[in-house]
Amino acid sequence: MTTLLMEIIIHVVLTTHNSRFSKRMQDYNVKRNKPLLLTTEQEIKLSSILLEIVKTNQIVCFAFNICKDHIHILIQCDKQYLPAVMKLLKGKSSYLFHKEYEYSSGPLWSQKYF
Repeated sequence: MTTLLMEIIIHVVLTTHNSRFSKRMQDYNVKRNKPLLLTTEQEIKLSSILLEIVKTNQIVCFAFNICKDHIHILIQCDKQYLPAVMKLLKGKSSYLFHKEYEYSSGPLWSQKYF
């Protein structure tokens, strides 16, 4: 039996660390810390970081938009590969961002993506 892969265009939103507070976090009394808000300089650097990751890993990315506390990305992939693609984008961008800014006050991204 052959499995057919169905590539689709997916709109993904990544949020910066502590920029959102969910009902689940409230239910579990998670303390909310100061959210990470990107400066214009950091937004520009993050754009170049994401572009390099996309090019290097041949990710089909139609567009992305970086805002102070979140990013919108339009990518094409099979749904089953989305977690791996997001792990790569979030992990590598976080590593390179921290390296560039010696950012030591915690994670760059929230745990989930939407």
